[in-house]
Amino acid sequence: MIIPTAEFDPMFAEDGVPFRAKMIDYIRREFADLLGPRIGLLEAKNGLDLLADLDRPGHCGETSRKAA
Repeated sequence: MIIPTAEFDPMFAEDGVPFRAKMIDYIRREFADLLGPRIGLLEAKNGLDLLADLDRPGHCGETSRKAA
């Protein structure tokens, strides 16, 4: 088991940067290809809620990856 520490990933460091800001950077880094033009929602006031709604059942978004 990997225990998240600042040495493992700076996102877990107690450096005064709000966790929300760190998570937005993480999402941008790891999922930019999935978000495509929706990446701007990361900075919008309710953007994270809108992105979360895309993953709810019944929504047919274009954010799913295709198998190779």
